[in-house]
Amino acid sequence: MNIIHYGGNIMYTTYDVLNDFFCGFPVSEYMSDYPRINLYEKDNTFEIHALLPGLKADDVNVELIDGSLVIEGRRDRDAEKNYFRDERDFGTYKRTFRLPRGVNRESISASMKDGVLVVTLNKSEEAKPKKIEIQ
Repeated sequence: MNIIHYGGNIMYTTYDVLNDFFCGFPVSEYMSDYPRINLYEKDNTFEIHALLPGLKADDVNVELIDGSLVIEGRRDRDAEKNYFRDERDFGTYKRTFRLPRGVNRESISASMKDGVLVVTLNKSEEAKPKKIEIQ
């Protein structure tokens, strides 16, 4: 894990900085921290992988609202079943992520396969590393 200096005498890890960029807003009226996500950074993109087992793309809504990415939807309980034990979460869920400045908001895409939602956030040209030629 890289340690970077990010102001004052405080040291932050790369994880701290990325977590700060993508921090969620309080969602107490919704399932807390659902869906669970993994965040990946690649050379030209960020990817959010949201775990949504048992759901289809029609069950999920992904929107860009005021510079924040919102993943929301509803997981309904199967009313026809007589549950002996019920440990799964049901109801409305919502996760909101504030996007960093370096994301090209016009080229965000999403796909879903096997209960995993993948949101791809392309980096803007300004945010991509650029090699400087020494003359």
